[in-house]
Amino acid sequence: DAAMWCGQCDESLAHVNIALALDPNDHGMFLTIRGYALWMVGEHRGAQAAFASAITRNPAYLWPYTGLAAIHYELGDVRSAQNSAATACSLNRRVSLSFVRNVLPFRVAAHRERIPAACEAAGMRSDEVAMSDAAV
Repeated sequence: DAAMWCGQCDESLAHVNIALALDPNDHGMFLTIRGYALWMVGEHRGAQAAFASAITRNPAYLWPYTGLAAIHYELGDVRSAQNSAATACSLNRRVSLSFVRNVLPFRVAAHRERIPAACEAAGMRSDEVAMSDAAV
């Protein structure tokens, strides 16, 4: 994932292919990295398929939902973007626009700007839910 965060998508995809060959049951993590790398290079349909596969393997892993929110938004499907963002937020109280803006380590400025823009358009909440407000 370090290569992906740095915008070295070809290298990241090569490593993901090796990782999946070594551990085909990746619990959705390698496929999520593949999804983000493909999204960064503009391969929306491939990224969408990778995120969907990640969710099938691990429906409780929130990061493919955030990636799908960006893809759906960029493809003009706002309702699906909203559903994906809402699911990501329901899986972890910390997921919010402030978290996406301040924590995700995209090195390339354009990528850092695309994710929060898509999440904001999808209606993602501004800040994390406080522990006192979180459902117990």
